[in-house]
Amino acid sequence: MTTGLLLAALAVAAGPLDDAINSGRSFFDQKDYLHAYEQFKIAFELNPQDPGINFYLGRAAFELADYENAYMAFDRVENLNPNFPRVKLELARTYLELGIHDMAKELFTEILATNPPPAVRQNINQWIDRINQARQRHSFTGELSLGLQYDSNARISPSSNIVEMINANGDLFYPAIDPNSAEKADTVNTATLTLNHLYRWLDTPWSWKTTMISYNAFYVQENNFDLNYLGVISGPMLAKDKWAADLLATGNYILKDYQDYLVSGGVMGDYYLTLNPYTMLTSGWKLEARRYLAEPRRDAGNAMFSVGPNFSFGPNKIQLRAGIERENANFDIFSYTKYFTSVRYERRLPWDMNGYASWRYQQAPYDKQDPNFPRERTDRIHEITLGLSKRFAERYTVDFNHTYTNSLSTVELYQYDRHLTALTLSVGF
Repeated sequence: MTTGLLLAALAVAAGPLDDAINSGRSFFDQKDYLHAYEQFKIAFELNPQDPGINFYLGRAAFELADYENAYMAFDRVENLNPNFPRVKLELARTYLELGIHDMAKELFTEILATNPPPAVRQNINQWIDRINQARQRHSFTGELSLGLQYDSNARISPSSNIVEMINANGDLFYPAIDPNSAEKADTVNTATLTLNHLYRWLDTPWSWKTTMISYNAFYVQENNFDLNYLGVISGPMLAKDKWAADLLATGNYILKDYQDYLVSGGVMGDYYLTLNPYTMLTSGWKLEARRYLAEPRRDAGNAMFSVGPNFSFGPNKIQLRAGIERENANFDIFSYTKYFTSVRYERRLPWDMNGYASWRYQQAPYDKQDPNFPRERTDRIHEITLGLSKRFAERYTVDFNHTYTNSLSTVELYQYDRHLTALTLSVGF
């Protein structure tokens, strides 16, 4: 009997048990695993000896990344009915996620010996490859992304054609923006290469990770805005059952118009804490020295801290962040304290698609008034993004998004609007 027939058979139950099973099945089919789990939990409390109820209770828990409860449910199924369809496969998958690789591989091998369908065999072989990779001291992964963007304001030019300024005598005057600096749209070709290396100290929670990122942006018309970026992070990482942390050295180098623009280096760290199957708390910090090669007045020390929860329920994910950034520049007119907050919502859709939306706000008052402008500078920036992505054959992803940025500054020169539409194809390896 297949699991589909078993679930259908469950629905012939009566009364509250029938209601819980039918509701659980409906939520599960909609990939709303949180509500499915709640309904199958009610059914389990009414009939704890039913292997079918336990099986789908475990399936819902697994999809919620609650692997401990998934294991307990599947273990009950195996004790109640060792021949229950798929229970051995689900137990193996749960062992894999719990990091019990020996048990997972043993069960996967037993299932392969039963000559499962080709699709199941292919998945099992991929999981075994994942186990073998986890046992290796060295692992390498990467991603190559090629993108095409339309930028409505490539020069990030002010919205107004006239800017209020102060002349050498201290008098106000209102110069017009140079036409060569006026707002102009452009098309941008981008290429991003990410390379990751992970070294594991086997049988310990310690590893050393290194990531290198190369980003290049090529403007079709405004070639003087071409950008080349190279960044490297490297350092130790500690991963336990409920939390993980890392401490990384960082280095960055930027060319703008193929001229040296910025060199920076420092140290950063991240901390992840799983509070429950649906909530994770994340925080990050960075200390960095920045050297602006074309404008030494802007050379600065920079510090940043952010914190916020991630929520996951059914096909939905919500990410909240808040943080502060401090930059101390050689000249106080470039020094600022930035406060920022953001929210991102993502929903898993049919056909391996994901939809997402995000909003970010930042406010940055500067330490000292620029003598060229009649008032102190404070920037307030809103950024809204809407996007859709689709995965193909595990390795390929297409992403389409649009971002609107509105900058409201007390200094007209830094007030602008910008629309950026991007299409990106990524391949992982």
